[in-house]
Amino acid sequence: MNKCDATRLAELLMAFSHERGVQHITGDVVDLTKTNQGELASITLSDHTIISADLFIDASGFSALLIDKALDVPFNDFSQQLLNDSAVAVSTKPLRTTQQTYTQSKALSAGWMWQIPLQSRTGNGYVYSSKHISKEQAEHELATELKLTHADLTFRHIKMNVGMRNTPWMGNVVAIGLSHSFIEPLEATALMVTQRSIELFIALVENNQKTTQQKRESYNGQMSQLLLGIKDYIVAHYCTSQRRDSAYWREAAKVAHKSKCLTQLTTTWLAGNDFDAVLHQHETTLAYFRPSWYILFAGMDFRDGKLCIKHDGVSRELVAQARQRSHYLANHFYNKNK
Repeated sequence: MNKCDATRLAELLMAFSHERGVQHITGDVVDLTKTNQGELASITLSDHTIISADLFIDASGFSALLIDKALDVPFNDFSQQLLNDSAVAVSTKPLRTTQQTYTQSKALSAGWMWQIPLQSRTGNGYVYSSKHISKEQAEHELATELKLTHADLTFRHIKMNVGMRNTPWMGNVVAIGLSHSFIEPLEATALMVTQRSIELFIALVENNQKTTQQKRESYNGQMSQLLLGIKDYIVAHYCTSQRRDSAYWREAAKVAHKSKCLTQLTTTWLAGNDFDAVLHQHETTLAYFRPSWYILFAGMDFRDGKLCIKHDGVSRELVAQARQRSHYLANHFYNKNK
């Protein structure tokens, strides 16, 4: 069996780092010591190795060994707005009957499932609310959707901490990845947030015009703004949903979102008022470009059924031009006979 893509990527990055003088030490953290000023002084590994440093990057995942266990930085929980807190995943054989090259998402009774076709296997999973179904029920529902026998599958369960730390850079510790934040993977934002964290941190460290405190404040402010923007967009998927066929979907649709921006967007859209003006008003804080909001709201058929506003229809000529352009792009970029 081929190694998963994430493992192979990690090996590639490790080799890349070794070639550039990075020392790789493997071990379990068993103890942490702090300075009198409350910063992290050192970590002790299970083999008694003590590692001291001026700066620590906490990439320990949901465990958050440094930012939480050592510095006790609080976690801002989003579970009151995003209900999904669990996932179950299972690998199946590669898809042979189709040339599917995209991730498929489908709503289920208490969340949604994904299916990702890879060359060596197909990744499947169900992101759900543990308050609405059990682990066993999630397994059975996923197996049914895959048209497979539950007993023949090996499931992996994941518990998710949905939320963020408002101050991921505290003292001499910078939390990156899951130790900093996680928004349920409906828009697959975790890698993007991690990449943005790294790029922003490097840019600020290399900025000689700011003090260390100013760099921390800038980093924390920008990362918090990004995460809150992502949260708004994910919450919008649920508060615009028309599904009412289970307790989960009825509750998800009624979740009170606390964002002023999202409230303005939904009320403006339903009223048929100037939606683009509101998008422009919040443009500096939106994590997603303005067209994405149109696609989401229109795609979810989010509207007031009593509202009827006359509009100009799209001409046949314009439709023909769009179709011709789409065919050209498909043939130009994906023609296997080239």
